[in-house]
Amino acid sequence: GPSTSATETAQIKPGEMYPYLDEEKLDTSGGKWLKIEYKKDEEGWVSGVYVDLVK
Repeated sequence: GPSTSATETAQIKPGEMYPYLDEEKLDTSGGKWLKIEYKKDEEGWVSGVYVDLVK
């Protein structure tokens, strides 16, 4: 699952908007992670500390 100790697969750019895939998980320390599509057909997790959900 998502974690700050997991291997980084991609980086997202500050200020950019990415589709939220309506899925969340908590890491072992209780931090919230959100699933996004960062490229066409490429999904990943981003820490809730670094993002804001926009409707």
